Amino acid sequence: EFIVEGGLRRAGERVRITAQLIRVSDQSNVWSQSYDRGVADILALHSEVAARIAESVVAELNPNKKPRAVTPTATTSSEAYEAYLKARNYWNQRTEESLLKAVHYFGQAVAKDPQLAVASCGLGDSYNLLAVYGVLPPREAMPLAKAAALRALEISRELGEAHACLAEVHCFYDWDWETANQEYQRALAVNPSCPTAHH
Repeated sequence: EFIVEGGLRRAGERVRITAQLIRVSDQSNVWSQSYDRGVADILALHSEVAARIAESVVAELNPNKKPRAVTPTATTSSEAYEAYLKARNYWNQRTEESLLKAVHYFGQAVAKDPQLAVASCGLGDSYNLLAVYGVLPPREAMPLAKAAALRALEISRELGEAHACLAEVHCFYDWDWETANQEYQRALAVNPSCPTAHH
């Protein structure tokens, strides 16, 4: 019924994030907000904006409900975070070339911050797709995907995306559907919005 739309613009050392809540039925703007900060504050700004958007959206849609806590990005390295964002962008393009670039940038993010669980998980997601799409042999890619997912879970047991990544390995490589289902269910239990687990 509603969609959140946003954008980010960078001008020199300043960034502006805009977000708006749109009612789909008539495409009317229900709520909008802009946030301006220095580039050096981008990580803090990310968490702040996510929290404010969640609070505002919940207030608009259901004033009696409190928003879920937003998990902040667990890194202090802006270079790691930027590499992670580039990697996710390439991963979402779903081509052979873009998935290989995603592996590269997720690897950079992990190298810059080995404790960045979402980057390890993204590396696993990339290897999963490289195997499923036939770019790499499953016997080569899937063990790498599994290792990356397990590394992400060592860092953060409550990362739903890492449970979904591990479920993909169990489903498409181990053919262990019971364990895969358990991991998909765990992913949804810790993150009900996890798209990979729903898919």
